[in-house]
Amino acid sequence: MLALDAYIAADNPVAAEQVVDFIISQAEYLTRFPLLGRIPKAGAPRELILNRHPYNIIYRITRSKIRIVRVIHQSRLYP
Repeated sequence: MLALDAYIAADNPVAAEQVVDFIISQAEYLTRFPLLGRIPKAGAPRELILNRHPYNIIYRITRSKIRIVRVIHQSRLYP
């Protein structure tokens, strides 16, 4: 998240804070609703597609927690 914040903040620090806060709020939402994201293919981690900002949260569900694998811009390919 630090790289994302720094990248956006280079042009607009206020927007950077808003984007990061939104992504964090959506990640926290996953703790209550872990099955919210989709499974793009068998064996792959789940993916929560964000609609307000063009990012996806890639995560795995373990027995006791949600593990964020990556936050990725929607224009980038994720294997």
